[in-house]
Amino acid sequence: MTPDRPGDVQVATVPGAALPRRMAEMGVQLVRLRRFTLKGTEERDLHRHRVQIATPERCLMDCVTHLDLAGGALGLSRMLARAHESLDWMQLARMAGALPRGASAMRRVGALLEILGLDCPAPVLEAASSARRPPIPLDTLGVLPNDGPVLERWDVALNVSSEAIREEVWR
Repeated sequence: MTPDRPGDVQVATVPGAALPRRMAEMGVQLVRLRRFTLKGTEERDLHRHRVQIATPERCLMDCVTHLDLAGGALGLSRMLARAHESLDWMQLARMAGALPRGASAMRRVGALLEILGLDCPAPVLEAASSARRPPIPLDTLGVLPNDGPVLERWDVALNVSSEAIREEVWR
């Protein structure tokens, strides 16, 4: 999903799934998701096999709800900056609406878009507005404090500096 994640191929799967040793030797890594679904994937032919591939929207939603999959707020920022123009924001908002933490995830997306100076599409604003409003930390990887200055529009605590985020994306 980002260069921060090891593995040549990452496969989203249900908890408890086992990776055959031979696949592990080929660089495949399982990413276990508690709420696994094939929604947001599309079937494609790759190397003479039919495989399910996550759409950019699905990949982004998995990463924003599980920041460890993206390398934290910095990795998520890189993804947003690269995919911003091509994302189907309505599809992303629909996916967020189906998840218990989806509205809070969209608050993080909105905060990062604002920090990066990118347009915030209406579906993000609408999806984020339904979230409970106590401040949430921008990054949840556990190595950072959960507090910091709050970006009021989103009620997101900036526990990663805005400068670090912009530097990571634009370098």
